Amino acid sequence: MTYLRSKRAQLHGKSMLKVNSLISPLVESILGYRPDELIGKQHFYDLSQKRNARHLKHKHLKYLRVRLFQDLVNVAQHRNGQRVWLLTHGQPFFDANGTLLGYRGADQDVTAWQEALSRLAASEQRFRIVFDHAPLGIAIPDAKRRFIYINHAYAKLLGRDVRRCWDSVLTA
Repeated sequence: MTYLRSKRAQLHGKSMLKVNSLISPLVESILGYRPDELIGKQHFYDLSQKRNARHLKHKHLKYLRVRLFQDLVNVAQHRNGQRVWLLTHGQPFFDANGTLLGYRGADQDVTAWQEALSRLAASEQRFRIVFDHAPLGIAIPDAKRRFIYINHAYAKLLGRDVRRCWDSVLTA
């Protein structure tokens, strides 16, 4: 989804971007809004979840004042209330005096990726709990035969603390 924001307003004496002035029709498939519902009517942070709007506004404006930004991950809210993760890339543009006129950029829906990362983190947490508390000694060495994972039961068999076993070399 591509966009252009170029209308300006004043906030605490500082110039800032006000609203969307051009937005791709893809916004409807990503966020559930038609472009005409957003152009000239919505701030970029209005589409974020309420609890994140203030943080996103200040974080985003910080990036705008300098130069090209990319890979900014932020959360928007679909018209139906669902959370949508966006990967944002933007390019500010300035007049001859260096005054910020607006910026153009693109948002990519990375919701599936973020949800997969969340599931992976939860799975990793479950693995660590089971691994650490298994009644059998378990150790996993790397290619150089150094312990990269070792549980409490295995360390007890060696007569050592788990932390002292990491990076030790597995001997036959």
